[in-house]
Amino acid sequence: MNIQKMLGWVAILSLVIVFGAFAKASPKADVSQLDAKDQKLVQQLDNEKADKRIQAAQKLAERNCLKAEDALLTMLQEDSAYQARIVAAMSLMKLNSEKSA
Repeated sequence: MNIQKMLGWVAILSLVIVFGAFAKASPKADVSQLDAKDQKLVQQLDNEKADKRIQAAQKLAERNCLKAEDALLTMLQEDSAYQARIVAAMSLMKLNSEKSA
């Protein structure tokens, strides 16, 4: 593994640690306030397959679904797959950068 890839992974893992340390425990998102597509995506964050949870988190960030922040925080804190936690952190970063832009 070259040094750039290793530094990239270190940066991503650092984000997971930082978001995990500062994220408050949050209740499940109230999906009733979301449109149908976003509701389905938030529900997919609980799918038994990690790849489905990862895809849902990425799509929520792409759709700039700010109301999914609580669900993504829960995913970041509780998901059993480290890959899903990394994607949750990246999705939260994207949502927060969109919010401040």
